[in-house]
Amino acid sequence: MPAAQRHAHDLRDDALTIWRSGVEAVDSERLVARSIRTWKNGLSINGTAWSARPHSRICVVGAGKAGAGMAAGLEAAVGPEWLSRITGWVNVPEDCVRPLQKIHLHGARPAGLNEPTAAGVTGTARILELVSELDPDDLCIVLISGGGSALLPAPLAGITLEDKQQVTRCLMRGGATIEELNGVRRALSQVKGGGLLRACRAGLLVTLIFSDVIGDPLETIASGPTINLPPDPKAALATLQRFAAVGGEAIPSRVIKALEQMSQQQVKSTAPICRAVQHVIGNNRVAVEAAARSAQRLGYSLLELKWDQPGEAANAGRLLAAQLMRLQEQLAVGAKGCVISGGETTVQLARTNGPQKGGRNQELVLAAAVEMLAAEQLQPFALLSGGTDGEDGPTDAAGAVIDLDVLQRIKQAQLDPQQFLSVNNSYPFFEQLDALIKTGPTHTNVMDLRVGLIGGEAVP
Repeated sequence: MPAAQRHAHDLRDDALTIWRSGVEAVDSERLVARSIRTWKNGLSINGTAWSARPHSRICVVGAGKAGAGMAAGLEAAVGPEWLSRITGWVNVPEDCVRPLQKIHLHGARPAGLNEPTAAGVTGTARILELVSELDPDDLCIVLISGGGSALLPAPLAGITLEDKQQVTRCLMRGGATIEELNGVRRALSQVKGGGLLRACRAGLLVTLIFSDVIGDPLETIASGPTINLPPDPKAALATLQRFAAVGGEAIPSRVIKALEQMSQQQVKSTAPICRAVQHVIGNNRVAVEAAARSAQRLGYSLLELKWDQPGEAANAGRLLAAQLMRLQEQLAVGAKGCVISGGETTVQLARTNGPQKGGRNQELVLAAAVEMLAAEQLQPFALLSGGTDGEDGPTDAAGAVIDLDVLQRIKQAQLDPQQFLSVNNSYPFFEQLDALIKTGPTHTNVMDLRVGLIGGEAVP
């Protein structure tokens, strides 16, 4: 293997190692277990203390892609005596279901399908039932993580699950932000925007949160099921009207009618019965900073470090590629540099009758590949972007990676990356190049993590 090609492989391996270090730093099982402390007559959850009576119960509920790991970590931390008091139910993707001792993991949607399902409605009804049966001497622990909005569906009376699914598809195809999407979800739900909190009859409710939203706004993560925030039907209506034409799918008349009726009424929020405390224990910054430490251990100079970055996926990929090429010109021969960032981008879907499979991370890397291929010469580099949850769009990949070797294979196969990019068909492009990142469920979710590495001498 030529030296340049061997160096490219080394950089790709390092990029994957750095990325995995970031994901491991937000391992949900470990972080939840670290948050729990017990003593003879009580316990604390991330510093929030609770004293138990002999008959007190602990109810654990929740939803999200990190739910299985969070539930397992909690069971491991409390020990046998406290475990005997626990009942629980957590909605998770089907590929995350596994048997636990006391907490039931309920498959609320298929893997890769980020939409509410009938199974999710059934699971959410059970969660609401459990928390409504508690009393003031009991403790309710809620485990929330990214993906919780789709995994915790409870449509308003008069609105069907299919209505909500149609609304969600329209917004996602139109490129709505997570804030806009969740604002509509809150207005159409019995559980979001504090619905779970208002249904709970325990004396204390503590929420442990893995944030998949820029800035960690508690009312937005999983649509805030334990944040007492009344819905805003007027804002929801405005969002639907703005994206209806872009999404190319009609908004069900029942949804419009329900929101119009709500907007004409004085919406009143019922004060919660129980005391509520929220703790964010995992977020994008934790992952990015852990990746940076890993890069430094491998001998890379940190040239840029950012987290909670928004943007459009293809544009972010072009900017990242341009940044790496600029830094290559500044880096001393033999030196190694690293750019690490995180956040969540959006994708504007093209209208096409052809194949259209991929995700925002694959799209970002594909756009970067277009830019890199146009360069006259490059130093060895590696660039990857992956979802910390192991999912990127409706695919089995977390993201994709490119380096000099991948670029050479693109040329040899006479592939046109721009053609694939123009129709958002990134998955089959990277699949034939063996450049997809596949991890399976990671049991965490703190948005995306991007790694760019450069170093070595220029090659033609």
